[in-house]
Amino acid sequence: MEWVEIKGNDDIKGLLELFGYFHDSCLKELMMWTDSYVDHDRSMSVGLGLDTKMQMLFHRQFNNPSAIGILFE
Repeated sequence: MEWVEIKGNDDIKGLLELFGYFHDSCLKELMMWTDSYVDHDRSMSVGLGLDTKMQMLFHRQFNNPSAIGILFE
């Protein structure tokens, strides 16, 4: 399955319907990252603006789909 962009309320409703309103589901994994880092010479680079991203993986007790990934940018 490929990524589907959520742009508005209709897309949110579609996601909820697709995944059974998250009934009998659980959050399996969560990963958060930024573009900030400390280089090999210990200098720090901090991204400009809001650069935080988060990806969540949910599992549920039903098929089609039994898992869904959500990426927040």
